[in-house]
Amino acid sequence: MKTISKICSNKKITSSVEVTEDMKISVVIPIYNVEKYLRQALSSVVNQSYRNLDIVCVDDGSTDNSLLIIKEYAAQDNRIQLITQDNQGTYIARQVGVDAAQGDYILFLDPDDWLELDACEKLSDFAKTYQADIIQCGAYVEREGGWKDVAEWMYRVLNPEIASLTGTDAIMDACFIELKIIWNMIGKMFKASVAKKAFSCQEKSRIIMLEDCIASFYTCAFSQTYRSIPLKLYHYRFGFGISTRKEITIEEFEKIAGSFKGLEGVERFVAEYPHLMNEKSKDIPKNTIRNQVITDIFCYVNRLPRTTDVKLWYDILKQYGIGDEIIVKKVFDELSVAKDDITNYRSMVNDLEEIRKNQQAHITNLEELIKNQQVSIEEQHRCIEQQQVHIESLQTQLNRVSEKNKKHLKQIRTFVVIIGLMVLGLIVSVII
Repeated sequence: MKTISKICSNKKITSSVEVTEDMKISVVIPIYNVEKYLRQALSSVVNQSYRNLDIVCVDDGSTDNSLLIIKEYAAQDNRIQLITQDNQGTYIARQVGVDAAQGDYILFLDPDDWLELDACEKLSDFAKTYQADIIQCGAYVEREGGWKDVAEWMYRVLNPEIASLTGTDAIMDACFIELKIIWNMIGKMFKASVAKKAFSCQEKSRIIMLEDCIASFYTCAFSQTYRSIPLKLYHYRFGFGISTRKEITIEEFEKIAGSFKGLEGVERFVAEYPHLMNEKSKDIPKNTIRNQVITDIFCYVNRLPRTTDVKLWYDILKQYGIGDEIIVKKVFDELSVAKDDITNYRSMVNDLEEIRKNQQAHITNLEELIKNQQVSIEEQHRCIEQQQVHIESLQTQLNRVSEKNKKHLKQIRTFVVIIGLMVLGLIVSVII
């Protein structure tokens, strides 16, 4: 039994839905040119252990083989709804998918991501127990490029520590002010009554940047309860798409800047339905979301080629009333960079001066060492000369001794001859 208030009515919104044992989960997949990853995404859905699924595939004008792959899976599984449309972006594709969804809950899956095979079973059990408007599961971040620090941040925010929240404003605070819950739509399952109300009120415009943030604001506005399930059931592929490329063209930038229409739509929504939230939450679009839009657009400005004429992107932003803000931010950013460069230059000069002093001290030490070595060498030369004189003196003395020895030897030889003759004469006289 479903009790759903009129969508976008001026009455206080209620989201009560009696979730029965045979509750159906609609998995909404917006698809555009993802033939490389699509089979993994679809296989993870059609092979879920929980079978009561409504699989809504919205092909957003793909030009690769994505549509053929969807048709291949649809021919084998009658739970798949295939919707085709001209390319209008993920934001509109999700709106179309939500409108066509037939389930009690709606789970969003990006076509380059995938689910654990028991994800829907775990989520359905959790939904039957807690009946929450928003149920968020944990996620793995599968990095395929992009910035490592951003991937690490994504892992933290995709696995929130908050277990439960009650009340629209508490959910708004956690998501947009305290930033304890990520505003991405992936990894979350919404009551269909909440999602259908929220998505029907969204701006019907192409939005490339912060489409999850804007869509999340609408869904939070209609939600009264939030629960997180402490299990990682979603695989988020990081490093694929325009948000992780280093350089963009001016044509891509123009499409990105069009996302500002989504913020304008949110501001109109708050003005038309002020009863949905308190004053603090009403300020989120003009504060948190607007600042995030400007910050992101500024990042994209810096990713345009350096040769891009400033007037080109300024004129694009001017139509949304943020051209001057970006110019000022750009100037301050460049001044900040220049200031950092000057500080770094001064630091480098100081380091070089310190190196010069150290080198000069080293040279002085070397000169002193050389001087000492020269003195030592001179002393060694003098010592050698003295030793040579001593050797010559010894040689002279040796020569003298040698001469004396020769004379003594001659005298001894003469004495020996005389003694010999005397002995010989004595022997002869004895014989005679």
